[in-house]
Amino acid sequence: EVGICEDYTAWKLFEQNKVGIDKEVPFNPSGGVTATNPIGATPVVRLVEAVLQVRGDAGEHQIPGKIERALATGYGGQGENVIMLLRKSL
Repeated sequence: EVGICEDYTAWKLFEQNKVGIDKEVPFNPSGGVTATNPIGATPVVRLVEAVLQVRGDAGEHQIPGKIERALATGYGGQGENVIMLLRKSL
């Protein structure tokens, strides 16, 4: 559980237009693969973006406010899937 919403209710956030870079649930601040897609390295790029967001070092695409955690996913190659959940150190 990552604490974004109750189980099986994520679709409601999209339906209510609460998901986006400047929304209640910030999403895809770097543009994701619509901005660039270095095949094979994509999971690492997503991890770096998540780290930059949590550190407050993401520059022009920094999500406003205090970022305590980030979730990054990636697909790189023949079925290699990764998911990373980062939390700022206490």
